[in-house]
Amino acid sequence: VEVELREGDFEEAWLAGYRANAKNALRYTPAQKRHAIETALLTVFADKPATRVAQLLGVSHSYVSGIRRELIDAGRIAEGGTIVRADGKTRAATNAPRTTCSSAS
Repeated sequence: VEVELREGDFEEAWLAGYRANAKNALRYTPAQKRHAIETALLTVFADKPATRVAQLLGVSHSYVSGIRRELIDAGRIAEGGTIVRADGKTRAATNAPRTTCSSAS
């Protein structure tokens, strides 16, 4: 059995496993992708914005945002946490539904 040993933290190991399975195994089913996104949001990428999680997992940011909202609504993620941006700065986590503007006639 061939093994690849790398230095790194849990986040890097989890992501490497996800990517290796995506590359070397059958395509992930929608249920498997959803499970991976939930796992990522609840553990390794809890403080990452939806766009970053989506980029890392190869899914759309709207899908990640929708699952995050469901987890918040179900009480599995606390609303109002913080997000660490790619530049290292933090901001308040917002996941409110977008409102559309309509022009009044």
